[in-house]
Amino acid sequence: MSIFAIADLHLSLSKPEKNMYFVNKNWENYLDILKKNWISSISKSDIILIPGDISWCMNLSELKTDFDFLNSLPGKKILTKGNHDYWWSTQKKINATFEKNGWDFIILQHTLFETDEVIITGIKGEDYYPNGDEEQQKRYSREIIRLQLALKILLNSTNSEKKVKILMLHYPPFSFEQQTTPILEEILKHKIDYVIFGHLHDIKNRAFFNRKIGDTQFYLVSSDILNFDPIKIL
Repeated sequence: MSIFAIADLHLSLSKPEKNMYFVNKNWENYLDILKKNWISSISKSDIILIPGDISWCMNLSELKTDFDFLNSLPGKKILTKGNHDYWWSTQKKINATFEKNGWDFIILQHTLFETDEVIITGIKGEDYYPNGDEEQQKRYSREIIRLQLALKILLNSTNSEKKVKILMLHYPPFSFEQQTTPILEEILKHKIDYVIFGHLHDIKNRAFFNRKIGDTQFYLVSSDILNFDPIKIL
């Protein structure tokens, strides 16, 4: 078993008018490229982490075409929410939709997915604006609470000290402007092994995000930055 990651698929089979090619010509035929790369490197026994911005659909009832495509690709998919996942609902409703359609996906909302070797948790995260307005501060504070809950559950799980610990975020936990943030400090305090995130596009200095800080290796895995080729984490 290997673990791969790729974020920001921005599937638009159900919403062709939202095809990312209309925003950036680098996305031309990206689904064909993604499918070819995915099938060539990922097997049925592998795990694929997809931290957000999965589909442009607006609600669960619209997901079928996009998620039938995703479900047709090999591997166990683990999903977390992105800022454009407007279809995201309660965990109960999402799981019921997955079961109804026969989709073999796992969603993480400060919950866990475990194997004998790894523990994975995830939240959406949020951009950090230290001087932001009241609403921005509230959103960020809520994500810190969710992160603290997720990490507490992770570290209290059975044999957690012997397993590789992975955190999925959609938003990066630091930026060129804010190189230290409360979310980053929380991560480093708990010594998570790997943190993967997306959200960013057209980044030239990728090494700034793909680096080790303390005991934690960080990976920016937006699909276009990876040239639509899932990256192997473990």
